[in-house]
Amino acid sequence: MSWLVALLRRFERRYPESSRLVRFGLVGGSGMIIDISVFELIFVALRLVWTSDLQTVVANTGGIVTAMTWNFFLNRRLTFPEADRRFPWRQYAAFCGSCAFGAAVSLIVRETLIRLTTFFADYMIAAIPVGVLAGMIFNYTLCRHFVFRAAPANERPPRETG
Repeated sequence: MSWLVALLRRFERRYPESSRLVRFGLVGGSGMIIDISVFELIFVALRLVWTSDLQTVVANTGGIVTAMTWNFFLNRRLTFPEADRRFPWRQYAAFCGSCAFGAAVSLIVRETLIRLTTFFADYMIAAIPVGVLAGMIFNYTLCRHFVFRAAPANERPPRETG
C-alpha cells in the first residue's frame, strides 16, 4: 500500500493541476453515491407515509442538497486545501451556484447531442457521461478560480509534510 501512496505523491508533485482535477472528480463520484443513497432512503420512507407525485421531487431535492453539501466539505478539505477559510457560508453559496451552472451545462450538452445526432438520439443514455464531463469541467473551473480561491499568504494553514 505504501507504494501506491508514493506513486500518488509523485503524480501530485509532477502534475499538480491534473491531480487536483482527479480529486475533484473522485469527490463528485462519491457525491453521486451519496445522492443516490439519500434519494432512495427518503423515497422509501415517504412511500410508507405519503402518497403524492411530489415524493420524487422531495427525495431528489434531499439527495442533491445532501450530496452538494458533502462535496463542498470534501472539496474544501481535499481538493482545495489552500482555499480561504474565512467565509464558509458565502463559499458554500458560491459552490452551490457553480454546481447549478455545471448542471445546466450538462443538461444543455445532453439535450443538444440527443437532438442533433442520430447516435445519441438512438442511445440517449450515452449522452449522460458526455454532459456530466462538460458540466464537471465548467464546475471545476468555477470552483478553482472563484469559489475556492486561495487565502492570502499570511492566512494559509501550514502545509502538511510527510
